Amino acid sequence: MPTYLNRSNQLFLISACFFFLFSAPVFADAEEGSSKQVPSIHQKVQLYPTTKLVAQLISQTEALERQVNNLQHQVNRLQSKRSVRTSNVNSSNKSSHVANSNAQAQDRPTPLGKTSFIGGTPVVTSPYIGVVPSYDASDLLVNFPYVNEDLSLLKQQQRIYSYCSTCSIHPESPLLALSGKIEAQISRVSHTGTAYGESDHDVDLTGAEVDTAVLVNQWSTGYLAFVYDNSQGSSNRRVDNSRVLLDRGFLTIGNLNQLPFYFTLGQYYVPFGQYASAMISDPLTKVLGRVKARAFTLGFYKKFDKNNELNLSAFAFNGDTKSSANSKSHQFGLNADYQFTQNPWSLELGTSYISNIADSGGMQHNGLSSGNSFSGFAGSAASEILDPIPGVGLRTNLGVGSFHFIFAYVAAARSFPLSVLSFDQKPARPQAVHSELDYNFSAFNKPSLIGFAYDQSKDALALLIPKRQYTAIVSTSIWKDTIESLQFSHAVDYPTSDQANGNAGVVPIYGGTSSDINSIILQVGFYF
Repeated sequence: MPTYLNRSNQLFLISACFFFLFSAPVFADAEEGSSKQVPSIHQKVQLYPTTKLVAQLISQTEALERQVNNLQHQVNRLQSKRSVRTSNVNSSNKSSHVANSNAQAQDRPTPLGKTSFIGGTPVVTSPYIGVVPSYDASDLLVNFPYVNEDLSLLKQQQRIYSYCSTCSIHPESPLLALSGKIEAQISRVSHTGTAYGESDHDVDLTGAEVDTAVLVNQWSTGYLAFVYDNSQGSSNRRVDNSRVLLDRGFLTIGNLNQLPFYFTLGQYYVPFGQYASAMISDPLTKVLGRVKARAFTLGFYKKFDKNNELNLSAFAFNGDTKSSANSKSHQFGLNADYQFTQNPWSLELGTSYISNIADSGGMQHNGLSSGNSFSGFAGSAASEILDPIPGVGLRTNLGVGSFHFIFAYVAAARSFPLSVLSFDQKPARPQAVHSELDYNFSAFNKPSLIGFAYDQSKDALALLIPKRQYTAIVSTSIWKDTIESLQFSHAVDYPTSDQANGNAGVVPIYGGTSSDINSIILQVGFYF
């Protein structure tokens, strides 16, 4: 029963109020003579209008007391019904016991924190955790880096449950976070050469994605990402080739508030390299080294203090390439990241290893249609047969105030056999470097960025990766959760004197005309 002032305490407070309000007039009247009649309380209320407030308080107190009595009566009646049902259940047979128990569970009030729901357990969308969201949507799920995505979700889970704990909230239902993006481009590309064709301009829907993160409980997290694919399909009518597919889907077991270890299982980008960039175009390191597989990862994350973080992970998966037609391809990799943050400085150092870099997206598909020329190791079953070639990656991200510098390097640890991947009739050892400098500033009170990047590759002609690439970008957020970007890119192809080939390729791939390849892209993206 709620705790209120009892009747005696109420009367005491009311009496005290009357005493202070009327004591001066009463004592003044008493000094004039004892024979003078003292006004009654109701007369005092009329004589002194300010005391009407006291009368209102008396009336409200009496009404409140009546409500409390009604509530107590209802509680007593419910308790009486529960006692009668319990007595009936104890005296009935087994079947009657089951029926009455169900009825009792439906009728009696449920204890706090044990609420029952019709049709299963509900979910809560987009929990508010007391953090002001970024204006440029950089903190939304859809904009998390694809590599180490599971760790980013665990950090978010840690923040949510830590916030709930400080507020004495203990959620028992799953938390569901929805996010997504829509990106469209207007572009003009001017280039020549045998590998690229002629100049072209285009208007296209280049990106659409819906992501769902489910915090089932404090130890279980799931993720689904459905992506629109605008690549050329079998139909000559482009809109007929629009597909939606499951790009990533995985589950993670871990609770960083309790244990530094976590486990991830599903389809995702394995933690080999890191390819974050402010550019619209993909860095050459991403084309060469990023690997998506159905894998599992065992990770260790430790935040030593507010400035130092360490992440170690090991992963394994069945690769697409194999040593023979009937063999299984068991691949694995290792990753290490260290982060140091102390305003205005931030530093990230990382290194990665993978047992077979030939399973990367850029090596599996180079963009050519399957035919007489090498189209990637996934071009045919025969081209997938090769011995594993390890890959290595190094990276550093340095932030100083409004400036941010990125450097990344991805390479095959040794050369491929001449018959598998060649460059200028020699065994090829593909490599790529990405360097980028970004400056963040405010334009008309809108978060904005200007950035420059330089990429270079080596022995990557068979993968149709440019030899050098220069990129400049300027972007802003005119409206909240939007990014408007304008990018200029200048790429240089391998010389015409260079030639390359790959596994099962009949016709060699030759370099371009050494001419410039220029592109201008205007992109508008909405994020939620």
